[in-house]
Amino acid sequence: MWDSKNMMCAADPRHGRYLTASAMFRGKMSTKEVDDQMMNSNMNDLVSEYQQYQDATADEEEYEDEQQEYEEEM
Repeated sequence: MWDSKNMMCAADPRHGRYLTASAMFRGKMSTKEVDDQMMNSNMNDLVSEYQQYQDATADEEEYEDEQQEYEEEM
């Protein structure tokens, strides 16, 4: 577990820097179940992010009006 190859952080135990962590394995749960749950969570986050981008589209008429006002000021 504490092998430097397994760490996904900037701390490297070979240089005398350590992290405090706790790992508990409770019950029967396969790695596949954990991966599936993480995949579903990541997919939900990705879908909601794309929905935010889709809902936040700029109205082209407003953009054209603002562009004309900007050009008139110059």
